[in-house]
Amino acid sequence: MNDTLIFRAYLKASNTGDSDRFGFSTAVSGDTAVFSF
Repeated sequence: MNDTLIFRAYLKASNTGDSDRFGFSTAVSGDTAVFSF
């Protein structure tokens, strides 16, 4: 496994607001990790 981080996409809600926590999660499967902030 290498230590390379690959940016795939940027998602943003159309109706964002303060403290709405849109996309606040992490998923890990095998050697793949997805972070959403």
